[in-house]
Amino acid sequence: MNPAVSALFGAGLGVALLILARFASRLVTPSDPVLGMMKAIALNGAGMLAAIAALAGVFLVVREALVPFGAGLVAGFLLAAAGMMVSLSVPDKA
Repeated sequence: MNPAVSALFGAGLGVALLILARFASRLVTPSDPVLGMMKAIALNGAGMLAAIAALAGVFLVVREALVPFGAGLVAGFLLAAAGMMVSLSVPDKA
């Protein structure tokens, strides 16, 4: 597999994990914070399991693509998180 393609797939998964985490954090509400936190933990746990499964799948199927895929996964998550932090730093955007 082309390293650039595997890195893009990894970056896409990293961004998807951040979007899932953002969605999960909105489930915690003042009306029932405990249930919201349990839902958020379950969704984030499912996302982490999906990332581990994707890394294991890449390792088993196309082992030479593991490093670009993993680097893309981390970079996609961190770059999306940095972009989200910058956008949320603007007043009245949260």
